[in-house]
Amino acid sequence: MPKIVDHDARRAELAAALWRVVGRAGVAGATVRAVADEAGWSMGALRHYFASQGELLRFAMDTLLQDVPPRLAAHLAADLEPRERARRLLLELVPVDEERRIEAIVWLALLERSRTDPSLAEPREIAWLGERHICRLVVAELLDLPAPASPQDRFEDESSGERGAQAAGSSTERGARATGPAGIAPSPEEEAEALHTFVDGITLQATTWPGEWTPAAMRASAERQLDSVLQRAGR
Repeated sequence: MPKIVDHDARRAELAAALWRVVGRAGVAGATVRAVADEAGWSMGALRHYFASQGELLRFAMDTLLQDVPPRLAAHLAADLEPRERARRLLLELVPVDEERRIEAIVWLALLERSRTDPSLAEPREIAWLGERHICRLVVAELLDLPAPASPQDRFEDESSGERGAQAAGSSTERGARATGPAGIAPSPEEEAEALHTFVDGITLQATTWPGEWTPAAMRASAERQLDSVLQRAGR
């Protein structure tokens, strides 16, 4: 009888080995040979699945895109206060632990390699849209708004009447909410954009200068971002 190979199990084993190598040596150190050694496989066996480091990177990114949605779904389904749910969602995008640190390293490597490798354009786009969608979910939780249904959707624009009424409010109200022209608070879409910019910035800094960004410091910075959204909305 021919031996039956569980390819899904073997790919999961490879994913775990790849993650361990990236955690120790970064993406540059995650060569086909290094991952084969980590998994206890021969080079020939690994090349049956991945012929190059570029294919390994694509596999790492695909693994990331599969792993994150269930974590988000668990936060959305949990019985949590909106602020706590928003905090947990935002921290999924911040490298506050080893798992998210490795995910951040893979994400930054994909961004760099995608500049010259067209095959990585699709996962790059999916990941970027996914990050923005999570930021929109955070804003929706904080401001008690309906969340956009999919990563391709934006918040519905505020009507000109609502924005105008906000601008015409009392000076005290405008002082509490003013962050833009004519004292108008940012729209939900603008708040999501600002959170996304925060995530990208702290991800780059924390993976480049980890000594300056401890998990506690990153968590505190994320809390301040959430507080700022609430403050600008007068909550």
